[in-house]
Amino acid sequence: MGYGQPGKKAVISSYSDLNRLSSSISEVHFRKFLNSKMLFEVLEKCQNLEKISLSKSAHSRCHNSVLEKVNKSGMKLIISDVKGRPNMVVRCWGGRS
Repeated sequence: MGYGQPGKKAVISSYSDLNRLSSSISEVHFRKFLNSKMLFEVLEKCQNLEKISLSKSAHSRCHNSVLEKVNKSGMKLIISDVKGRPNMVVRCWGGRS
């Protein structure tokens, strides 16, 4: 999903997804969890990062110190409340079907 392309988004579900990040990523969505180690690697690899988004459940499980680091880094934090897995229409064009 847009790994390595300018101004693109990336979805992180596990540590293995971190290997595909590049400096051209501008938005990262964490599906399952976000911890200090993941945040450090993302900030290190994605110098053009503008937004970090979390699912509502990932946000509720995220430690406050990690959320404070996101705020201090200057990133815009977005909490997604979309339920279920999005279909291809939602992923490509942003609408709900």
